[in-house]
Amino acid sequence: MKSTPITNTAFKTGNSPFLRGGSATFSNFTDTAATLQGSDTEAGTYTTLATLAANAQTEVQNLPQWIKLSAAGTVYMAAG
Repeated sequence: MKSTPITNTAFKTGNSPFLRGGSATFSNFTDTAATLQGSDTEAGTYTTLATLAANAQTEVQNLPQWIKLSAAGTVYMAAG
């Protein structure tokens, strides 16, 4: 299983195992909720994919080309 940190800087999916249209599990190990957003283009309009509760995990399916958090912070994306 491979994991990578996701912050409020856009991350481009497309390299295995983080494929556009695929799925991944996101883990939030902080004491505050985090909002995960996605867009088809880096400079495009980002929409909410999931809100991760504090100290929680969630699976997101059909990943867009670009993902990021709506505010400063870090969550971890795992796939494989």
